[in-house]
Amino acid sequence: MKNLIVLWVVVISIIASCTPCGTSELSQCGGGQAEALVDLVILIDASGSMSGPASSISSSATSAIEEAQKMCNTNLRVTYLSLESALPSTVFTTSSRDYLLDIDPSISLAADRPPQGYGPEQGANGIEDIANYFDWRDKACRAIFYISDEELDGCCNGFSNGGQSTRYDGTNANELDKEANEVDLAIAAAQNQVVTVFSHLVDVNGLHPDIKALYQTLSEETNGIHTLSPTATPELYLSILPEAICNSCNACVLNDLIQ
Repeated sequence: MKNLIVLWVVVISIIASCTPCGTSELSQCGGGQAEALVDLVILIDASGSMSGPASSISSSATSAIEEAQKMCNTNLRVTYLSLESALPSTVFTTSSRDYLLDIDPSISLAADRPPQGYGPEQGANGIEDIANYFDWRDKACRAIFYISDEELDGCCNGFSNGGQSTRYDGTNANELDKEANEVDLAIAAAQNQVVTVFSHLVDVNGLHPDIKALYQTLSEETNGIHTLSPTATPELYLSILPEAICNSCNACVLNDLIQ
């Protein structure tokens, strides 16, 4: 009993000696206005297999934005970009390369950093470049939503050398290391530039679980949301695009936590 009394005296003494904890204040997000400023770049893999998802987004974009405005009041700017080449008859009429080089022709793009994969599918490089060089509005919440059905560093790297190789199948550790390194660089750029990264992997190619995990890591580490689905219908984007728009300011919280 005596020992118990001594213990309580020690505990009370510790509590009494503590000063009140300070409140944690987050960075001003979205310009501190009644309508948060949100810049969202929707970036898509420009390979031929993505024509369906590109059409789905094109047909649902206007309705998705209207739905988002009902859910969260924002001053929104949406920019649609594709990797390396435009996708005709869709909203993706400008490539990320052309857009960024038009802003500053002197920049060095991560997409040109060796080793290079199949350009229209180098999502990690595209995300890194947009995070670093896009013309974000002052104090706007920054977000990228990437959509693909392939690896984040470009499927089939042999294409760049005139040959053909296969997707990562779990047997080539060096290939996975290279893939993970490019994803890490994309995450670092997004965190440094306070960009939330959302991702949608259209799961039709039977990618290895290690590759799918990189998508999840990319979004989680940048405070975004990852979606995995076997289809890419207009109805799906009517659901996940408003979610991305309304959660675009999440990176502001992440940036405070990593300072």
